[in-house]
Amino acid sequence: MKTQTTPLSLILFFCFLIFGTSRTHLAKAQQQEKRSSVPEATQAGQNEKALEATWKLAEMDGEAVDDLFPHNHPTIEFNVKENQVAGFAGCNQFHGQLTLDGAYMKIVGVVATKKACPALDEEEEFLAILQEIDQYDVTGNELSLWSGGQLLLTFRKAE
Repeated sequence: MKTQTTPLSLILFFCFLIFGTSRTHLAKAQQQEKRSSVPEATQAGQNEKALEATWKLAEMDGEAVDDLFPHNHPTIEFNVKENQVAGFAGCNQFHGQLTLDGAYMKIVGVVATKKACPALDEEEEFLAILQEIDQYDVTGNELSLWSGGQLLLTFRKAE
């Protein structure tokens, strides 16, 4: 009778051994994955920190800002800690709420003062584009804002 229970015990022992080993490998793989994603999180944090500046519009939808706003170029400032954005739209001051998550950016609730000026149509287009943004990238002194994979706004860090 003892010989009949031994094979069953051995089978159960090997099953536990195999299952336990595979769980250990899975845990190690998950730890390795977490370690490899740290640089991405750090990069996103660095981009968020780099946003904390005054940015001057250089291009809007592929057009040079000098052609669209010959007198006063729009600017934008990000307050990442407070999740806010503010700036000058070419004629009027504006502000809104900011959401960041990695390279994802969303600007909502944009409101502006109502002063009249010659570039009012361009200003309204600029403010509308801001609310379409879904991705951003900071490279050196250049900020690129994208929507649906299309580059819409390019800013340069103001000096």
